[in-house]
Amino acid sequence: MDVQERIHSEAALSKAELLAKAYYETTGRELEYYEYVYIQQHPELQNPLEYLMSEAGQDQTDRFRQQFLSAFYRKRLSERIFPEGVDVVFQKADRYVHTPLHTNDFFELICMVCGSSHEIIGNQEFNHVAGDIIIIPPGLPHELHVNPDGICFCMHIRASTFTDVFAPLMTTDSPLAYYFTGNLDADSNLQALLMCCGQDEDLHAQLFAIKDQQEDKAPFFETIMVTQIHLLLYSLIQKYGSTLTILDSEAVHSPLVREILSFLYMNYRFITLNATASHFGIKPPTLSKLIQDETGQTFTELLRSYRMKKARQYLLTTDWKLNRIASEVGYNDTSQFIRYFRAQYGATPKQYQLAHRK
Repeated sequence: MDVQERIHSEAALSKAELLAKAYYETTGRELEYYEYVYIQQHPELQNPLEYLMSEAGQDQTDRFRQQFLSAFYRKRLSERIFPEGVDVVFQKADRYVHTPLHTNDFFELICMVCGSSHEIIGNQEFNHVAGDIIIIPPGLPHELHVNPDGICFCMHIRASTFTDVFAPLMTTDSPLAYYFTGNLDADSNLQALLMCCGQDEDLHAQLFAIKDQQEDKAPFFETIMVTQIHLLLYSLIQKYGSTLTILDSEAVHSPLVREILSFLYMNYRFITLNATASHFGIKPPTLSKLIQDETGQTFTELLRSYRMKKARQYLLTTDWKLNRIASEVGYNDTSQFIRYFRAQYGATPKQYQLAHRK
């Protein structure tokens, strides 16, 4: 079966989706996730839809709702959902089912194969289309709604496995390195990452290969799935790294500002306001106001903050001397660099390195 045949096959509604669709057509709303879980736990029900619509069914599911949502909102989804010895869990997102805003203890890779979806990340809403790949870090609240025309695969990846995959990227100069530096070890100001891959049949084939390994459970399938994830993620970076966009969960930046920020992160060592404005054909005062309006920071503050994050990364991952680190992040004056670093992190670079580096 070729890729297009596989996609056509995946477009068919599952048994659970058929029930959710019937519920949607009857009530005008998506099946709530707690109702979905309740039905899954009671396979003896002869007519689940009729039961959900009945008075007795509503009483039972309302009681279950209190218990379910109390646990759901109080805790993150833990890595305990992973079977023993398994580092990657692959699943298809159900249509017509509403999953509440939640957080994970693991990374989630959301892959829109076709159609569309909308997603709430933090307190903002984003629309996704075919070819979009979204990475959700641990601790970031999110909920996903796949539209009826959509096919969406979700992969849950243990945080340790994800970290191992991207460890070599931590010292590169790229928006991706900036993203992982800020999201692998933080529990605040978390952000999602978007890559736009279009209709890439090779990518779809890789996704189906991972799915097949999980379903077949042949010998060594767990190890093979992790290897496939390595190949998938590095293929994405190689082919679509230029499309990387950081999705700010607190403020949705305009496409122009996202492009400006990516340009800034790629050229942070020597870039200036005038050079950036010239690159985008914007007058410097206009660019300065645009950045401050959408990020809450001036151009200088934004650039300095990123330089200090890069310096922090070098302090924790290299044995470079302080003057080299200062030079690498764009400062010829080491004393000025130390002053800015202390202002951002409350300690000199050396003090910070001694306190945090293992």
